[in-house]
Amino acid sequence: GTKGNAIAQFDQLYGLNVDHTNRILVGDYANKRVQIFDENGKFLLSIGPGGSEGSLFSGPEGIAVDSKNNIFVCDITANKIRVFDSQGTLIKSFGSHGSGNGQFRSPVGVAIDQRDRVLVCDQNGSRIQILDIDGNFIKSFGTKGDANGQFVFPRGVE
Repeated sequence: GTKGNAIAQFDQLYGLNVDHTNRILVGDYANKRVQIFDENGKFLLSIGPGGSEGSLFSGPEGIAVDSKNNIFVCDITANKIRVFDSQGTLIKSFGSHGSGNGQFRSPVGVAIDQRDRVLVCDQNGSRIQILDIDGNFIKSFGTKGDANGQFVFPRGVE
C-alpha cells in the first residue's frame, strides 16, 4: 500500500495481526479504521470509515483475535477496547478513561491468551490489565517507574 485514505492505502500504521484464517488485520490510525486483507494482500473489508456502520474509531492501535476469530482493537483516544465479529460487525466495547479497574489511560496493545483472557497494555496507566473475554477486570500489574515490575510508557503486549 501507499500513503493515503483510499482502499489499501494507509496513514500511520499502528497494529498488525493475523487471524485464524490467515487474514491480515492492519490498524490504520490516522484513517480511523482497520483494514483486512487476505494472505495474498487482496483487500477484503474495512472496519471504520467506509466500513461497518457504528464501528467508527477515534484512534485504532493494537489488534488481537480470540479463539472465535473475534477482533479486539484498542481505541487509544476513546480509552476503549472495541470487539468485532470476523465480518467487522461491532459486538461490544468496554473500558473508559480512568485509573480504576477496567479503565484505561491510552490502551495501545492487546493480546488474547490461551484461556481467552484479554491482556491490555495501558500506556499512560503504566500497567498491564487482565480482563475476561467480556471485559470484566481480573487483575493488573505494574506501576510507573524503572524498577522491576514497573513500566515507563509500555507500548505493547503479545
